[in-house]
Amino acid sequence: MSSDNLTEKVAKKVEKAFAEIHKLEVIHGDVRASNILVAEDESIWILDFESAQVVSGSRGQVFIDGEALEVKMLLDRIRRNEPYC
Repeated sequence: MSSDNLTEKVAKKVEKAFAEIHKLEVIHGDVRASNILVAEDESIWILDFESAQVVSGSRGQVFIDGEALEVKMLLDRIRRNEPYC
C-alpha cells in the first residue's frame, strides 16, 4: 500500500472516531497529530482527553462491558487515571 493510500485510510478512521466522540456530545479540546496514535495494525487511538468537555446538558451514555456510564463520569475517571471498566 502506498503511503498516500495509508494516509487516506488513517485519515478516514480518525474522522470516523471523532464523529463517534461527537455523537456522545464530547468535545476533545486538544486535537493534534501527537494525540493520535496509529498502531502497526493501522488501528487508531485518540489520546489525551484532559481538555475534553461534555456539551452542557448532555445526557450521553457509553456502555463498557455492559455497564452504562455517563460520559461526564467517564471523562472524570480518565482525568483522574482511575479505571473505567
